[in-house]
Parts: sequence; C-alpha cells; structure tokens
Amino acid sequence: MKKKITLISLTLLALSITLSACGTRVLPSSWPGILVDGDVVYVAYQTQVYALDLKDGDEIWKFPRKADNGQSFYSAPVLTEDGQLLAGSYGNVFYSLDPENGEENWRNEEVKNYWIGSPLAFDGEIFAPSGDHNLYTLDPEDGSQEEIFITDEALWAAPITDSKNIYLAGMDHTLYALPISGRKPVWTFPLNGAVVNSPALSPDGILFVGTFANEVVAIDSQTGKKVWEVATDDWVWASPTYGDGMVFVADMSGMVYALDAETGDLIWDKNIEYVITGAPLYYEGILYVGNGGGEVWALDPNDKGKRLWTEDVNGQSLGSPIAAGDFILFSVVNDKSDVFIAAFTIDGELEWVFPDE
Repeated sequence: MKKKITLISLTLLALSITLSACGTRVLPSSWPGILVDGDVVYVAYQTQVYALDLKDGDEIWKFPRKADNGQSFYSAPVLTEDGQLLAGSYGNVFYSLDPENGEENWRNEEVKNYWIGSPLAFDGEIFAPSGDHNLYTLDPEDGSQEEIFITDEALWAAPITDSKNIYLAGMDHTLYALPISGRKPVWTFPLNGAVVNSPALSPDGILFVGTFANEVVAIDSQTGKKVWEVATDDWVWASPTYGDGMVFVADMSGMVYALDAETGDLIWDKNIEYVITGAPLYYEGILYVGNGGGEVWALDPNDKGKRLWTEDVNGQSLGSPIAAGDFILFSVVNDKSDVFIAAFTIDGELEWVFPDE
C-alpha cells in the first residue's frame, strides 16, 4: 500500500499542506472535470473548456480559442435550465458560455478569489461556492453576484440540493443545510475534518460526507442528526457514491469501501493501491474507479468488490469517472502525453482518447 506521505508529495496532486488554527489548507492541482449532455461531452481542464463529440471524441469547439495561461479550470462545467454552460476558473473569472458554439455570454470578474467547486444551477438560480469563503448567487442574465452565506474557510465543494435545502460542505469542518429561499442555516453539522467534495444524497434523504479526518459520516438531511460514522484508513478526498442500498467510499491510500447505507456496516473493502481523488461511479450494477497509478478499474459490488477488469490509461486518473451511454469516461493526467480523456466501453475496451494521439 502506498502511504499518505508518498501520495501527498505527488507533484500532480500538489497537496502542499499547511495547518492553521482554523483548519487545513490544501493547494490543488488541476485534473479534467467532465459533464455529458446527450451526445456532447464538456470538459474543463487546465486553460480551456472543450466540447467533444461523444461518439468519437472529436473536438466541436474550445474556449478560449487561444489558451489563456492566466486561467485554469478545476471542476466540471454545469448546464443551466436556460441553456448556459457555466465554468469558474482559478484565475478568479466565472464564465457563462453558449454550449452550442463556446461563445461567451458573460463573465464575472468581481469576486477576487478562485473558483474551484462547480456551481449548482437550480430553479433559475446559480449558486457558486468561492475560495473567499462565500456562497454566492450569480444573476443568470449578467453574472452579477450577491453574497448569501459566508463560512470560516474556503469552499471547494459543489453544493447539492433536494429541492428543499441546499447542502454545502466546507473546509471549515462543517456541513450546512441552507434553505433555498433564505440565508440562515436550517442546521449545521460539525465534522472532524475539512471537506473538499460534495456529499452524496440517498433517496431516503440521508447525506453521506467524507472528510480529511479519515471518516465518512451519514447525516439525516431533514434533522441534521448523525445516523452513523465509519473510520477510513486515510483522508477521503472524493465524494461518496450511493447505489442500491450501499455507499461506496474511496480514500487516499487507495482503499475502496462498500458500506450498508442504513447502518454503515462494512460489506467489503478493496485495496487498489494508489491514491483516489475521484468519486467512484456506480453504473448499471458495476463500480468504476480510477487511481493515481494510471489504472482504471471495474468492480463487482455484489461480489465483494471482485475485479472485473483493469486497464492502464498511461497517466493518473484523478477525476471522477462519468457514465455516457455505452461509454465510461475517465480523466487522465500525464506529463508524457497530451491525452486527458479516455473513453472505455463497459467491458473495458478503449474506444477513443482526446486529444487523439
């Protein structure tokens, strides 16, 4: 097993850590954020946002057409109900693009801090978490912002919603439930460590959140009360994943856990050896995981995590795999190749990569 000290020192992760009295600070590195809508794959990575044809990975457009080294994208873009593609950058600029052609609709440069977490687009509003500790709403017409809630540390995690509340996880060791129509939390839940990714929400209204305190916690979304808590071997960077009564959690030592969603009891665990920072994908009864060792795995969650196949992507797969019709899309980070998206069939056959080598 590759232990934490080795993993955190990886250049591509850039997990340069300093501890302060008010929490853990981590400096991020970029890996591709993927969104699929119909036959189009949208990718935000490094200095540009791309639209790709799902069937073959051909480029449809990219924004900006000429790379801007002052911008770097850290999270998946988001589509709004009225047809805007949203992407925030580490260069303190939040963009709205036309998903058909990549033309800019508007930008927000007023928030003088980085955007890492994806926004939440819901009911005609844009909720955007910022590195300046604030959750903003952005006007969908012009991008002008309004501060609606402030936390004690940076916000890296995308908010989620159940149509009643917004659930926001913070680097300040806290999970917040905010009413969509108001700013005062319905409840707050103190955690033992920082959170850099979104909680998962089950159909029964249970939230699952992993932290840098080597834990995953289940919380009732209506009451804010703890349902259960389970220790992990290492930090949990990735979002947990819910599927068919199980919660799948990956930690940075390379362990994957399948837990009973109701009780937290361990069903099985599996060591895939290398750092995992992307959420496992549960799709049509199979669990897909990428790791920092250049491997992508398919596991049978109903057979103790039995390995169905493993493929090498010639680089680190650090983002969350995405299901797209007959394909599973994996991110790739590699200093030896330009490839940063690899599309596999559900049986593990490589169909295409982008850019094409």
